[in-house]
Amino acid sequence: MFFSCTSKVESTDWIVFSHHSLKAFEMAYTPVTNAQFQQFVTETGYITEAEKDNFGGAVYVNNEWKILPDANWRQPRGKASNIEGTLDHPVVQVTYNDAIAYCRWAKVRLPTEKEWKYACMEGKTSTENININHYGEDEIDLIDGFMFTCPAKEFPPNDVKIYGMLGNVWEITASRYGDNPTVFVMKGGSFLCDETYCKGYTPESRQAIVKNEAYFHVGFRVVRDKV
Repeated sequence: MFFSCTSKVESTDWIVFSHHSLKAFEMAYTPVTNAQFQQFVTETGYITEAEKDNFGGAVYVNNEWKILPDANWRQPRGKASNIEGTLDHPVVQVTYNDAIAYCRWAKVRLPTEKEWKYACMEGKTSTENININHYGEDEIDLIDGFMFTCPAKEFPPNDVKIYGMLGNVWEITASRYGDNPTVFVMKGGSFLCDETYCKGYTPESRQAIVKNEAYFHVGFRVVRDKV
């Protein structure tokens, strides 16, 4: 394994994986951050699906999921929120379609579920490397110090120096969830996970997301084929 850097998006580092059942690929050290997504939007003028026609994004409030028309990647929890001071956090409130648009611009792609799981297992990702925020709606979590997402490199990396594969945000993959062409697999769990009732932060766990849905605890990580 070795490391390299991309020239397209500053400070994105990569690690190479090679296995007999997989074509060699490079995975980014962290999920795509607000800063990286902001660069994409600034250079292209891209408008996310949550922003179009005030479609909005999903936020968990008062023990239920709600679509807030003004929730988007710039305002993850609605109009009272923003990303000021969180540019190093994973971008959220982006859909599968938004992630694909970013990938086209950055000349990368989403990982398959098999690639994602292999990288997670190869790095021996464990509870020492995850951000389970023990989410509380009205107070900062006393365990990790964050109410929602945390910086992409806040917790120690796994054995192959990849950050945040488990916890913090669910990560959208390129793999379909079942036979429905509009539903895709997410991996890794998020800050909504809690050891007492949710094991979404384990390498085997998977969730489904419809390609045009945006959530305040869902982001994405990118890979590229090793030439």
